[in-house]
Amino acid sequence: SLAVGSRVLVVRSPWFAREGRVGRLPGEAMRVESGARCLVAEVELDGGGTVRVPRCNLEVLAGP
Repeated sequence: SLAVGSRVLVVRSPWFAREGRVGRLPGEAMRVESGARCLVAEVELDGGGTVRVPRCNLEVLAGP
């Protein structure tokens, strides 16, 4: 299940196919780039940068 520290794969644009680690899971709905409000995860992308991604656009990866 999705938790802080989980390794994830982003499955939708604009960060499609990028991997990273969940750094934070805000408890309230937040506005994303599309203008929608939804539950998000703040993902620290491999290679640098932190992005806010709707939780439904993430796939949890197995392993360390």
